[in-house]
Amino acid sequence: METEFSSMLVQLSDAISKKDEKYVDLLRVLYRDLANVKSDLEKANSAFDLFQLLIAPGILKPTDISVLFETIELTGLKYLKDIIKIYETYPDEVKITRFSRHRQQVVALGKDFSVKDIQKVSQLYEGNFSCPWKLIQHLEDKSVLTENSMSSFLQCLKENKVNEDFTQLLVRISDAISKEGEQYVDMLRVLYKDLAEIKTELEKAKSAFNLFEILRVADILKATDISILFETIEITGLKYLKDIVKTFDTYPDEVKITRFSAHRQHLVALGKDLSTIDIQRIGQMYEVPDDFCSNSWKLITFLESEGIVSKDNLSSFLMNLKRVDKSGQSEQPRRSRADEDIIIKGSLMTRQKEVYQNVNRMTPAIWHKFHELDIADVFTELSLLQSKKEDKEKQDKSTCTKKEGRPTSLPEALEVIKSTDSCKVLITGKGGMGKTTLLKYIAHQWATDDEHVFADKLLFLINIREIKESKPFLEIIMNEIDSKEIIYRNNLSCDSFNPVERFLVKHDNEIIFLLDGYDELERNAKDPIDLFKKRELRKSMVVITSRPDNTADLIKYCDVHIEVKGFSQSNIKKYIQNYFHSISKIKIGNSLIKEFGLDSECPFSWGGNHKEAFALCSSPLLLLHICTIWEEKRVLPTYLPDLFKELICCILNQYLNRAGIKSVIANFERIPDQYMSAILILGECMYIGLKENTLSIDKFVLSNMAKDKELLNLALELGFVYNDTPANPGKVKEMYTPPHKLMSEALAGLYLSTEIQKVSLKVEYEEIRCNAYLNMTRMFAIGFLGADADKLLKPWLIIRASNYCSIVQCLKNVKKEHEDDILVKLDKHMSNDMKAHSEQMLESFRSLINDGRDISSMHLFKLMKRCSIEYGPYRLEAAAVSLISRCRERQCQLVVHTLVLLQVMNQYLTPDLLLNCISEWEKEEINLLSAEMKKNHFIYNLTSIRFGFQLSSAFLIHFLKYASNLKILRLWSNNIQYASHKLVTGTILNAVINDLDNANIKLELETLHISDSDLNDIDGTLLGKLFKIAPKLKCLEVWECRLSGCTLGAMITECQNSEDTVCNSHKLVTGAIHNAVINDLDNANIKLELETLDIQGNDLNDIDGTLLGKLFKIAPKLKCLNVRECRLSGCTLGAMITECQNSEDTVCNSHTLVTGAIHNAVINDLDNVNIKLELKKLDISGNDLNDIDGTLLRKLFKIAPKLKYLNLRKCRLSGGTLRAMIRECQNSEDTVDHVLKHYRLVLKDKDLSDSDGTSVADLVRVDCHYEFGDYYDYDDDDDDDTIFILCDYSLTFDNIEKLVESVGENITLDWDSIDLSRINLSSVSGITLARLFKMCPGLKYIDMNYCSLSVSIVNKIKEECCRMNVVLNDIMLSLKGNDLSDIDGKSLAEFVRVICQFDSDYYDYVNAIFRLSDYSLTADNLEQLVESVGENITLNWQVIELTDNLEKLVESVAEENITLNWQVIDLSNINLSSISGRTLACLVKISPDLVHIDMSYCSLSGRIVYEMIEECCEMNVVLEKYMLNLGGNDISDIVNHL
Repeated sequence: METEFSSMLVQLSDAISKKDEKYVDLLRVLYRDLANVKSDLEKANSAFDLFQLLIAPGILKPTDISVLFETIELTGLKYLKDIIKIYETYPDEVKITRFSRHRQQVVALGKDFSVKDIQKVSQLYEGNFSCPWKLIQHLEDKSVLTENSMSSFLQCLKENKVNEDFTQLLVRISDAISKEGEQYVDMLRVLYKDLAEIKTELEKAKSAFNLFEILRVADILKATDISILFETIEITGLKYLKDIVKTFDTYPDEVKITRFSAHRQHLVALGKDLSTIDIQRIGQMYEVPDDFCSNSWKLITFLESEGIVSKDNLSSFLMNLKRVDKSGQSEQPRRSRADEDIIIKGSLMTRQKEVYQNVNRMTPAIWHKFHELDIADVFTELSLLQSKKEDKEKQDKSTCTKKEGRPTSLPEALEVIKSTDSCKVLITGKGGMGKTTLLKYIAHQWATDDEHVFADKLLFLINIREIKESKPFLEIIMNEIDSKEIIYRNNLSCDSFNPVERFLVKHDNEIIFLLDGYDELERNAKDPIDLFKKRELRKSMVVITSRPDNTADLIKYCDVHIEVKGFSQSNIKKYIQNYFHSISKIKIGNSLIKEFGLDSECPFSWGGNHKEAFALCSSPLLLLHICTIWEEKRVLPTYLPDLFKELICCILNQYLNRAGIKSVIANFERIPDQYMSAILILGECMYIGLKENTLSIDKFVLSNMAKDKELLNLALELGFVYNDTPANPGKVKEMYTPPHKLMSEALAGLYLSTEIQKVSLKVEYEEIRCNAYLNMTRMFAIGFLGADADKLLKPWLIIRASNYCSIVQCLKNVKKEHEDDILVKLDKHMSNDMKAHSEQMLESFRSLINDGRDISSMHLFKLMKRCSIEYGPYRLEAAAVSLISRCRERQCQLVVHTLVLLQVMNQYLTPDLLLNCISEWEKEEINLLSAEMKKNHFIYNLTSIRFGFQLSSAFLIHFLKYASNLKILRLWSNNIQYASHKLVTGTILNAVINDLDNANIKLELETLHISDSDLNDIDGTLLGKLFKIAPKLKCLEVWECRLSGCTLGAMITECQNSEDTVCNSHKLVTGAIHNAVINDLDNANIKLELETLDIQGNDLNDIDGTLLGKLFKIAPKLKCLNVRECRLSGCTLGAMITECQNSEDTVCNSHTLVTGAIHNAVINDLDNVNIKLELKKLDISGNDLNDIDGTLLRKLFKIAPKLKYLNLRKCRLSGGTLRAMIRECQNSEDTVDHVLKHYRLVLKDKDLSDSDGTSVADLVRVDCHYEFGDYYDYDDDDDDDTIFILCDYSLTFDNIEKLVESVGENITLDWDSIDLSRINLSSVSGITLARLFKMCPGLKYIDMNYCSLSVSIVNKIKEECCRMNVVLNDIMLSLKGNDLSDIDGKSLAEFVRVICQFDSDYYDYVNAIFRLSDYSLTADNLEQLVESVGENITLNWQVIELTDNLEKLVESVAEENITLNWQVIDLSNINLSSISGRTLACLVKISPDLVHIDMSYCSLSGRIVYEMIEECCEMNVVLEKYMLNLGGNDISDIVNHL
């Protein structure tokens, strides 16, 4: 715990220092009264040192960090909460007890000081400080600021107009209120009662100003946040105060009430409604002293002090008042409805709280109904992941896999829910993860905590499974509450509408629904999704829990999605503590914590010897089981099957407990037959599902296994599964799921062990051995079999490498005490041949392993088990290669035996060292190896491999024969040691294919990639057989391998002669295609499932277009044809289309045509024969399309209506061609917008300068840049940020002006960035640019660097943007390289807010340097800027580079007492030889946030530097370490001045 505590303090300290060192000074001020030795405060260098000062007197300790909570609340350093929450729960309410009222006032004072205030106070008290906290330390050290002198000090500040603006605002408001009458000050006392830490201070306050001071001390009212004043005006109705407030800050259009509770608002409304007669009558009723009857507010103050109008009693007070009215006093109908609403809400709140106060007595589903827990004691924070609607919308736009939400806590999630109007929340999580408990906990906390985040809401907790009919939710609520009792008891008026029902409808924004178990919704019941869709009670807040399945619609309509992940590892400990504390068995809980190693500071040791059991504890339900087992037995088995035996007994005992049966099942072997039968049919059903990796079981399938209905019902009621039937009414299956997959696997293993013991014919021994989904089921079966585990392993005793692996893996799960007996039994079952074979393997392993231990008598399986646990596979492989080189006579046996052992250690390991070694063997040696592998029934258990070394035909034949599961083979290398063309040759492939074909081998190969190899001498007829020996081949990549058309023609001929007429699922990617390829395929009536054909970069100039046309016939499912930069001519493609014309098929589907040239005939012929392509992506980049007919190009959109991507980059398209295309679009039935709006059009590197504005407008709306480099994903349809760069199209701004003029007012462009850099804009109008910006609502970045922009244009842009309501604040604007020297300060101020963060030369939006010289600006401009900005505005410049006129700038800024928020100043390479040291010192002084000033190569002398240092000392300006860079200056004469 000490380690965690120290770690937390270090993190807090680092976070504070990272934020700003001035906050360390703030803590010095705050902790002044707590430190034993005040001088130690000054010595502290960090917050961590200050924390140590609190540890010494015991104020701060691991078991009590409340002082940190108070620190955060008083300082406002809220970001520290997140760090603390990692280690400790942060309280919902923090009471200030450690710090005196005076200390709180001091901190509030420092937080309100402006920079100007600091300077004024420094002058008053002979100091020079830039930090408010150093100033306060100084004042306290000089005894100027003490508790006794606080009032006089504040008076002095007032006289000297310190904090004048804010203080003056409060004074003016106070005077205006006092002028209206004393009763309004009393009104504020009532309003602010909940906000004052010390209630007596309210009574002492004589004016509104005094009340405001109370709010300032509580950090509720401050100069930087006066929202409390807005709320005050809205609630009190003192609207005349608005005009005063507006002089200080903008008054919002809408004010949300967040500071005042509904009860407080009701009291103010009541006070405003009370007449003089009401006050007298109430005074008589409650014997109120006359002093409190002068106005309604004094009366309410008295009634509150007596508890008469408390939150719980207000409704009854109003009811009594109404009865008096009935007795003869005049009623006030105007307030009757409002009063009734208060009464109704009060009655409902009282009723609901009484109900939910009792939900703290929770009975877990697995326990007896009389066995209860206090939910407040047991509840432990769950691991929650939260995602909001905006996160979902971003996700929806992406095709990537679903991302998890961010981690959150329950209080944080509730705050998000509260802050979202009519928030709809979905909480999902697997069964047993704590969703129901979470909702009950929220309801209980709401009912018992007056400060709960939902305290002012009406809360209804509803179990969805209890909704039986399709009734509106309003009716469901009305049925739950007794509205008649509320009406009659409170004597409410009841016209044609039920007043309670009317209240719920009218005030639905005050209702929050907690709906539990959407997955349990009955078929004909009311679907809560209507609440999510806002069809009912639309303003209500709704929280629905559900298991993850079938929640797509809920996710779609929810505002917040929270996923419950169960307990984190740290929360497991908290739950154990909470559970055992709730049952008053704390010591037992501590012993379980110790057993799990949770008392350790190191998370890696958590779980102790129970790693598997600890993994189960993330499920609250299973953790509860484990706590129960520990409570009863104080022992937790380390062997997982034994643990599950205990869990099974625990679940059965809890079932018996629920049923009221007193007998207890003491151990697993004594489980009664009827329960064991029920468990076994569950296990059988789970086994069937697990074979297919299915967790849930179907009740119908289970019923077929049960001998009667009674056994079926018993199996489902025991507690091993829960109903998981989907909420979809269309689903008829009734499904059940265990709380954890291990429970399913354990029961399946128990079933198998029982059947194996019975020697049942139902046992599928080979299925159990080979099915990867049954790994844990095998382990449980072995465990439940115990000493009889040999009965499962016996059928596996076959000389087969995979069987050896299976036996050894299972042996790892055998209990140590049973291991030797099982091995003896296996030896008895083993055949003589297998015994001899095992002895050979042992001999190999004894040679291989040399660790000094005696293994001469060790059993083979035991030795293999030890190797798999204690040795690394790479170490053994290297040892084997070394041994092979020394034992050539046994090398084959050594290789095979080592490969077997390696598979035992890691079945997916690629034995690269051994394969490399084998590849160098002679053919005869490899043949012997193949024979040895056949003898051992060994195969390479690989699905993918890449060879990066030289290959022989003998090795490749051997490998492919014994890699029967191989799907991907890549033959290329990045290793400079091997030239890639040497890895494989045509001769090698000839031999490989021929041998495999003769042996009738069928490969599972789907992808074969051979690149950059010389296959010119390959036999085409043999290559054709490749499709025969690899019938599942999907991708054949033979890039740049010098394959000739003749070769491929021969390949096709071989395909013709093969018995198969269909070659399915082939993805043909070759380096060359000749006419014979397609011709022969067509003649043979071959149909390929070809989807992608990539032959880019090859010379296809002489290809026969008619045959190329047949490609679509033999590959009807072709999706991507890439013939990029292949010198295809228009004539060739025209002939291709003609062939398409003559084919019987008139529709070619799913083709993506990517070619190097397209001639007019291509599109024309396709159009004439009414061919419709499902074309999605067309890439014809890098080809000469100068002579293409634009009218025919338009028809491309007709024949390919689904076209999404068209790349015309570097195609020499002219503007005239594009104009013709646009005209054709206009003349067609579809509009240009309809045709083009969905297309991704890439026109980059195109000269469009001769295009008219309309054409450019139509094109740029669809043109996009999203690719960086020459490679892109054909299947990627995502929309990336769109950047429009004029220079990519040879456009001038004349084209842009035409574009802007031609675009209609309602048309927008989806551009994120516009790059106008280096285009002459000297004659452009500012109106044009402003209109361009308006056309792009999503615009983020505008680059207008080096555009010869003038100040008049810049000013016009600003004016027009204002006129058009175009806000530039969020746009990063770059104007670098333009002369803005004659710009006025006000205009410059408008632009510096957006230009300083962006530097297009580096495309760096964070660390860019703002240099005045880049804009031809001088210090005079900066001076004007500073004057125009004013004192209350800051410029977020982090780095600035100044030029000349520095002295003038510093003087003008210093005279006005203005400070600059500069962090880095760059004066490098400026001649400062004549500057004074005082000027430089002043520059540092007026820049309190300065961390670095670069004065390198400035011709500075030692005298200037010395003078600067002296002046800094005089001004109390501290030059921090590494602040100055003086490189390149000769300051050797500084010694003369020291």
